[in-house]
Amino acid sequence: MLIGFDEFWQAYPHKVGKLAAEEAYQKAIRRASIDRIRNGARRFAEYCKEHVEPKYVPEPATWLNKGRWDDEPMTTNFRVSGGAPQFPPEGYRPGRPRELSWARCYVPASSPDYPAMVDRANAFETDPREYRYDDGGIWVSFLWLRG
Repeated sequence: MLIGFDEFWQAYPHKVGKLAAEEAYQKAIRRASIDRIRNGARRFAEYCKEHVEPKYVPEPATWLNKGRWDDEPMTTNFRVSGGAPQFPPEGYRPGRPRELSWARCYVPASSPDYPAMVDRANAFETDPREYRYDDGGIWVSFLWLRG
């Protein structure tokens, strides 16, 4: 057992991956003093009690490898929750309602777009309600997002 590791392990709030934590601790004590790491773990544990759900606390090896003992505590007072996402209430409409409506456009036979419209109107997969022939042109109906 490493010097000071037991105290770190007792202080840290999420006790998983002890072997990996020992290896990370061994590397960490080369970069910082044992007291600095231990005090950082205690501060982090206090912070986690009030602000972080246990499932969001990083594993000790991750915390050590990232040098988190020097992190300043967050000052925002919120609690992370893993609840269901919040959706707007049923029937809620944003400030400016938008809706689909049918629009019609007349394409005269003299238009350069007329041959393409005739080809689309005669295509097998075309809905017959979208195109209507008229004397000298074609009416094109389409859905339009108003708003």
